[in-house]
Amino acid sequence: MHQVHINLPAYYLLQLVDTLSALGVDTENWLRDHHLQAAQFEEGSVELGLDQFRDLIEDALQRSQEPALGLLVGASLQAHTHGILGYAAMNSTHMRQGLELLERFISLRTDLVRIERHTHAGQLQVHFIEAADLGQARRHILQAIMLAIHNIIGLISMGSPLAAVVFPFAAGPEESLAQDLFACPVRYDQDWAGFIIHSDALERALPMADPAMFQEAARLCQREFDQRQQKAALSQKIMRLLLQKQGHFPSLTVMARLHHMSARTLHRRLLVEGTSYRAILDEVRQNLANEYLKTGKLTQQEIAYALGYNDSANFRRALRRWRLPSGSTESSS
Repeated sequence: MHQVHINLPAYYLLQLVDTLSALGVDTENWLRDHHLQAAQFEEGSVELGLDQFRDLIEDALQRSQEPALGLLVGASLQAHTHGILGYAAMNSTHMRQGLELLERFISLRTDLVRIERHTHAGQLQVHFIEAADLGQARRHILQAIMLAIHNIIGLISMGSPLAAVVFPFAAGPEESLAQDLFACPVRYDQDWAGFIIHSDALERALPMADPAMFQEAARLCQREFDQRQQKAALSQKIMRLLLQKQGHFPSLTVMARLHHMSARTLHRRLLVEGTSYRAILDEVRQNLANEYLKTGKLTQQEIAYALGYNDSANFRRALRRWRLPSGSTESSS
Protein backbone atom coordinates (compact mmCIF):
# COMPACT_ATOMS: atom_id res chain seq x y z
CA MET A 1 0.00 0.00 0.00
CA HIS A 2 1.18 3.52 -0.79
CA GLN A 3 2.81 5.13 2.26
CA VAL A 4 1.19 8.39 3.31
CA HIS A 5 3.55 11.12 4.51
CA ILE A 6 2.71 14.13 6.62
CA ASN A 7 4.51 17.42 7.16
CA LEU A 8 4.56 19.07 10.58
CA PRO A 9 6.21 22.32 11.70
CA ALA A 10 9.33 21.42 13.67
CA TYR A 11 8.15 23.67 16.50
CA TYR A 12 5.11 21.46 17.10
CA LEU A 13 7.31 18.43 17.55
CA LEU A 14 9.66 20.36 19.82
CA GLN A 15 6.69 21.26 21.99
CA LEU A 16 5.85 17.57 22.22
CA VAL A 17 9.45 16.82 23.21
CA ASP A 18 9.39 19.55 25.87
CA THR A 19 6.06 18.31 27.26
CA LEU A 20 7.31 14.75 27.49
CA SER A 21 10.56 15.90 29.14
CA ALA A 22 8.55 17.77 31.76
CA LEU A 23 6.63 14.54 32.39
CA GLY A 24 9.89 12.70 33.06
CA VAL A 25 10.17 10.83 29.75
CA ASP A 26 13.65 10.10 28.38
CA THR A 27 12.99 11.81 25.07
CA GLU A 28 16.37 11.00 23.52
CA ASN A 29 15.69 7.31 23.96
CA TRP A 30 12.10 7.75 22.74
CA LEU A 31 13.24 9.48 19.56
CA ARG A 32 16.09 7.07 18.98
CA ASP A 33 13.71 4.12 19.09
CA HIS A 34 11.85 5.74 16.18
CA HIS A 35 15.01 6.56 14.20
CA LEU A 36 14.75 10.27 14.99
CA GLN A 37 16.78 12.84 16.87
CA ALA A 38 15.95 16.28 18.24
CA ALA A 39 18.40 17.94 15.82
CA GLN A 40 15.99 17.09 12.97
CA PHE A 41 13.38 19.32 14.61
CA GLU A 42 15.53 22.42 14.16
CA GLU A 43 14.44 22.63 10.53
CA GLY A 44 11.33 24.51 9.41
CA SER A 45 9.27 21.35 8.99
CA VAL A 46 9.64 17.62 9.41
CA GLU A 47 8.25 14.94 7.07
CA LEU A 48 7.24 11.65 8.64
CA GLY A 49 5.45 8.60 7.35
CA LEU A 50 1.93 8.43 8.79
CA ASP A 51 2.64 5.03 10.32
CA GLN A 52 5.85 6.36 11.87
CA PHE A 53 4.01 9.37 13.30
CA ARG A 54 1.23 7.26 14.80
CA ASP A 55 3.77 4.90 16.35
CA LEU A 56 5.69 7.88 17.73
CA ILE A 57 2.60 9.33 19.45
CA GLU A 58 1.32 5.99 20.70
CA ASP A 59 4.74 5.25 22.20
CA ALA A 60 4.79 8.71 23.81
CA LEU A 61 1.44 7.93 25.44
CA GLN A 62 2.74 4.60 26.67
CA ARG A 63 5.91 6.09 28.14
CA SER A 64 4.28 9.13 29.73
CA GLN A 65 1.10 7.43 30.96
CA GLU A 66 -0.45 10.91 30.70
CA PRO A 67 -4.13 10.82 29.63
CA ALA A 68 -4.07 14.58 28.94
CA LEU A 69 -0.96 14.56 26.71
CA GLY A 70 -2.81 15.98 23.69
CA LEU A 71 -4.31 18.78 25.77
CA LEU A 72 -0.96 19.65 27.34
CA VAL A 73 0.71 19.94 23.93
CA GLY A 74 -2.23 21.90 22.51
CA ALA A 75 -2.16 24.33 25.44
CA SER A 76 1.47 25.19 24.61
CA LEU A 77 0.62 26.04 20.99
CA GLN A 78 -0.43 29.67 21.18
CA ALA A 79 -1.28 31.93 18.23
CA HIS A 80 2.30 33.18 17.76
CA THR A 81 3.58 29.60 17.32
CA HIS A 82 1.70 29.14 14.04
CA GLY A 83 3.87 31.41 11.92
CA ILE A 84 2.32 33.59 9.25
CA LEU A 85 -1.04 31.78 9.58
CA GLY A 86 -1.34 32.76 13.23
CA TYR A 87 -0.23 36.31 12.43
CA ALA A 88 -2.84 36.66 9.68
CA ALA A 89 -5.59 35.33 11.95
CA MET A 90 -4.61 37.79 14.70
CA ASN A 91 -5.27 40.68 12.29
CA SER A 92 -8.68 39.44 11.10
CA THR A 93 -11.42 42.06 10.90
CA HIS A 94 -14.09 39.73 12.30
CA MET A 95 -14.40 36.10 13.40
CA ARG A 96 -15.90 34.90 10.13
CA GLN A 97 -12.87 36.20 8.22
CA GLY A 98 -10.51 34.51 10.66
CA LEU A 99 -12.33 31.19 10.37
CA GLU A 100 -12.34 31.38 6.57
CA LEU A 101 -8.59 31.93 6.69
CA LEU A 102 -8.02 28.95 9.00
CA GLU A 103 -10.22 26.71 6.85
CA ARG A 104 -8.34 27.67 3.70
CA PHE A 105 -4.80 27.46 5.03
CA ILE A 106 -4.76 24.98 7.91
CA SER A 107 -2.72 22.66 5.68
CA LEU A 108 0.19 25.10 6.15
CA ARG A 109 0.36 23.91 9.76
CA THR A 110 -0.93 20.33 9.54
CA ASP A 111 -2.32 18.01 6.90
CA LEU A 112 -3.70 15.60 9.50
CA VAL A 113 -7.07 17.33 9.42
CA ARG A 114 -9.01 19.76 7.31
CA ILE A 115 -11.62 22.28 8.46
CA GLU A 116 -15.15 22.68 7.12
CA ARG A 117 -17.78 25.17 8.26
CA HIS A 118 -21.47 24.28 8.40
CA THR A 119 -24.53 26.13 9.65
CA HIS A 120 -26.95 24.15 11.81
CA ALA A 121 -29.91 25.42 13.83
CA GLY A 122 -28.73 29.00 13.40
CA GLN A 123 -25.24 28.30 14.75
CA LEU A 124 -21.93 27.83 12.98
CA GLN A 125 -20.27 24.45 13.29
CA VAL A 126 -16.54 24.20 12.60
CA HIS A 127 -15.78 20.56 11.74
CA PHE A 128 -12.29 19.07 12.07
CA ILE A 129 -12.22 16.21 9.58
CA GLU A 130 -9.45 13.64 9.79
CA ALA A 131 -7.54 13.30 6.54
CA ALA A 132 -6.18 9.87 7.50
CA ASP A 133 -6.60 7.11 10.05
CA LEU A 134 -4.96 8.47 13.20
CA GLY A 135 -5.05 5.13 15.01
CA GLN A 136 -4.94 4.93 18.79
CA ALA A 137 -3.43 8.43 18.91
CA ARG A 138 -6.60 9.91 17.41
CA ARG A 139 -7.97 11.29 20.68
CA HIS A 140 -4.78 13.12 21.57
CA ILE A 141 -4.05 14.42 18.08
CA LEU A 142 -7.55 15.88 17.75
CA GLN A 143 -7.38 17.42 21.21
CA ALA A 144 -4.01 19.04 20.48
CA ILE A 145 -5.03 20.44 17.09
CA MET A 146 -8.43 21.68 18.26
CA LEU A 147 -7.01 23.33 21.37
CA ALA A 148 -4.31 25.03 19.28
CA ILE A 149 -6.98 26.48 16.96
CA HIS A 150 -9.11 27.41 20.00
CA ASN A 151 -6.15 29.39 21.35
CA ILE A 152 -6.02 31.45 18.14
CA ILE A 153 -9.76 32.09 18.23
CA GLY A 154 -9.66 33.02 21.89
CA LEU A 155 -6.84 35.50 21.37
CA ILE A 156 -8.34 37.35 18.41
CA SER A 157 -11.75 37.61 20.09
CA MET A 158 -10.30 38.47 23.53
CA GLY A 159 -12.43 35.69 24.98
CA SER A 160 -14.03 32.47 23.83
CA PRO A 161 -16.87 32.77 21.29
CA LEU A 162 -17.48 29.02 21.50
CA ALA A 163 -20.85 27.71 22.58
CA ALA A 164 -19.45 24.18 22.84
CA VAL A 165 -16.66 21.82 21.83
CA VAL A 166 -17.63 18.35 20.63
CA PHE A 167 -15.58 15.17 20.36
CA PRO A 168 -16.36 11.86 18.63
CA PHE A 169 -15.14 9.74 21.54
CA ALA A 170 -16.07 9.05 25.15
CA ALA A 171 -15.10 11.30 28.05
CA GLY A 172 -11.87 10.32 29.80
CA PRO A 173 -9.91 11.18 32.92
CA GLU A 174 -8.79 14.45 31.25
CA GLU A 175 -12.39 15.69 30.96
CA SER A 176 -12.07 18.30 33.71
CA LEU A 177 -8.88 19.75 32.21
CA ALA A 178 -10.51 19.92 28.77
CA GLN A 179 -13.41 21.87 30.26
CA ASP A 180 -10.99 24.36 31.84
CA LEU A 181 -8.81 24.80 28.76
CA PHE A 182 -11.64 25.22 26.25
CA ALA A 183 -13.57 27.44 28.68
CA CYS A 184 -16.94 26.21 27.41
CA PRO A 185 -19.10 23.06 27.59
CA VAL A 186 -17.37 19.98 26.16
CA ARG A 187 -19.57 17.24 24.71
CA TYR A 188 -18.44 13.68 24.06
CA ASP A 189 -19.71 10.70 22.04
CA GLN A 190 -20.78 12.97 19.18
CA ASP A 191 -20.80 12.21 15.44
CA TRP A 192 -18.14 14.79 14.65
CA ALA A 193 -15.24 16.77 16.11
CA GLY A 194 -15.27 20.53 16.26
CA PHE A 195 -16.65 23.78 17.62
CA ILE A 196 -20.10 25.32 17.87
CA ILE A 197 -19.78 29.10 17.68
CA HIS A 198 -22.29 31.71 18.79
CA SER A 199 -23.73 33.25 15.61
CA ASP A 200 -23.64 36.78 17.06
CA ALA A 201 -19.84 36.51 17.41
CA LEU A 202 -19.14 35.99 13.70
CA GLU A 203 -19.42 39.58 12.47
CA ARG A 204 -18.35 41.31 15.66
CA ALA A 205 -15.37 43.66 15.14
CA LEU A 206 -12.20 42.20 16.61
CA PRO A 207 -10.02 44.36 18.87
CA MET A 208 -6.72 43.38 17.18
CA ALA A 209 -8.00 43.91 13.63
CA ASP A 210 -5.66 45.51 11.09
CA PRO A 211 -7.09 45.11 7.56
CA ALA A 212 -3.87 46.12 5.81
CA MET A 213 -1.74 43.71 7.84
CA PHE A 214 -4.33 40.97 7.35
CA GLN A 215 -4.25 41.34 3.57
CA GLU A 216 -0.45 41.22 3.49
CA ALA A 217 -0.29 38.19 5.81
CA ALA A 218 -3.04 36.41 3.86
CA ARG A 219 -1.07 37.07 0.66
CA LEU A 220 2.00 35.44 2.24
CA CYS A 221 -0.14 32.47 3.33
CA GLN A 222 -1.34 32.09 -0.25
CA ARG A 223 2.20 32.23 -1.58
CA GLU A 224 3.39 29.59 0.88
CA PHE A 225 0.35 27.46 0.05
CA ASP A 226 1.05 27.70 -3.69
CA GLN A 227 4.71 26.80 -3.16
CA ARG A 228 3.77 23.75 -1.12
CA GLN A 229 1.28 22.66 -3.74
CA GLN A 230 3.95 22.84 -6.41
CA LYS A 231 6.41 20.81 -4.32
CA ALA A 232 3.92 18.26 -3.02
CA ALA A 233 4.11 14.77 -4.45
CA LEU A 234 1.50 14.18 -7.11
CA SER A 235 0.20 11.15 -5.22
CA GLN A 236 -0.41 13.27 -2.12
CA LYS A 237 -2.30 15.88 -4.15
CA ILE A 238 -4.48 13.17 -5.65
CA MET A 239 -5.16 11.60 -2.26
CA ARG A 240 -6.26 14.94 -0.79
CA LEU A 241 -8.52 15.58 -3.77
CA LEU A 242 -10.11 12.13 -3.50
CA LEU A 243 -10.74 12.65 0.21
CA GLN A 244 -12.51 15.89 -0.64
CA LYS A 245 -14.65 14.19 -3.29
CA GLN A 246 -15.74 11.35 -0.93
CA GLY A 247 -17.95 9.11 -3.01
CA HIS A 248 -17.78 11.06 -6.26
CA PHE A 249 -14.35 9.83 -7.27
CA PRO A 250 -13.22 10.95 -10.73
CA SER A 251 -11.85 8.47 -13.23
CA LEU A 252 -8.16 8.33 -14.07
CA THR A 253 -8.84 10.32 -17.25
CA VAL A 254 -10.76 13.04 -15.40
CA MET A 255 -8.12 13.21 -12.66
CA ALA A 256 -5.44 13.62 -15.30
CA ARG A 257 -7.38 16.48 -16.90
CA LEU A 258 -7.70 18.16 -13.50
CA HIS A 259 -3.89 18.10 -13.30
CA HIS A 260 -3.44 19.31 -16.90
CA MET A 261 -1.85 16.14 -18.21
CA SER A 262 -2.77 13.02 -20.13
CA ALA A 263 -3.86 9.82 -18.39
CA ARG A 264 -0.68 8.13 -19.62
CA THR A 265 1.51 10.89 -18.14
CA LEU A 266 -0.35 10.74 -14.83
CA HIS A 267 0.08 6.97 -14.70
CA ARG A 268 3.80 7.24 -15.48
CA ARG A 269 4.41 9.93 -12.83
CA LEU A 270 2.62 7.90 -10.19
CA LEU A 271 4.73 4.86 -11.08
CA VAL A 272 7.83 6.98 -10.41
CA GLU A 273 6.42 7.68 -6.93
CA GLY A 274 5.89 3.96 -6.38
CA THR A 275 2.13 3.89 -6.64
CA SER A 276 -0.83 4.04 -9.04
CA TYR A 277 -4.18 5.76 -9.26
CA ARG A 278 -5.95 2.52 -8.41
CA ALA A 279 -3.77 2.00 -5.31
CA ILE A 280 -4.40 5.56 -4.08
CA LEU A 281 -8.14 5.25 -4.63
CA ASP A 282 -8.14 1.93 -2.81
CA GLU A 283 -6.36 3.46 0.18
CA VAL A 284 -8.77 6.38 0.31
CA ARG A 285 -11.71 4.01 0.21
CA GLN A 286 -10.18 1.89 2.97
CA ASN A 287 -9.64 4.92 5.21
CA LEU A 288 -13.17 6.18 4.63
CA ALA A 289 -14.67 2.72 5.10
CA ASN A 290 -12.86 2.41 8.41
CA GLU A 291 -14.30 5.76 9.55
CA TYR A 292 -17.84 4.84 8.45
CA LEU A 293 -17.59 1.51 10.24
CA LYS A 294 -16.47 3.22 13.44
CA THR A 295 -19.66 5.31 13.54
CA GLY A 296 -21.85 2.21 13.15
CA LYS A 297 -24.63 4.32 11.65
CA LEU A 298 -24.60 3.16 8.03
CA THR A 299 -25.48 -0.21 6.60
CA GLN A 300 -22.95 -2.07 4.47
CA GLN A 301 -24.96 -1.19 1.38
CA GLU A 302 -25.00 2.50 2.30
CA ILE A 303 -21.23 2.53 2.90
CA ALA A 304 -20.66 0.78 -0.43
CA TYR A 305 -22.72 3.45 -2.18
CA ALA A 306 -20.93 6.27 -0.34
CA LEU A 307 -17.58 4.87 -1.52
CA GLY A 308 -18.66 4.63 -5.14
CA TYR A 309 -19.19 0.87 -5.36
CA ASN A 310 -22.00 -0.04 -7.74
CA ASP A 311 -21.75 -3.71 -6.76
CA SER A 312 -22.00 -4.48 -3.05
CA ALA A 313 -20.25 -7.82 -3.66
CA ASN A 314 -17.14 -5.92 -4.78
CA PHE A 315 -17.33 -3.88 -1.58
CA ARG A 316 -17.57 -7.02 0.56
CA ARG A 317 -14.50 -8.42 -1.15
CA ALA A 318 -12.69 -5.15 -0.49
CA LEU A 319 -13.62 -5.35 3.21
CA ARG A 320 -12.09 -8.82 3.42
CA ARG A 321 -8.96 -7.65 1.63
CA TRP A 322 -8.65 -4.67 3.99
CA ARG A 323 -9.38 -6.97 6.95
CA LEU A 324 -12.10 -4.64 8.16
CA PRO A 325 -15.17 -5.95 10.05
CA SER A 326 -18.42 -6.14 8.16
CA GLY A 327 -20.92 -7.96 10.34
CA SER A 328 -22.36 -4.87 12.06
CA THR A 329 -22.98 -3.05 8.80
CA GLU A 330 -25.31 -5.45 7.05
CA SER A 331 -28.48 -3.89 5.67
CA SER A 332 -31.60 -4.56 7.73
CA SER A 333 -33.77 -4.76 4.63
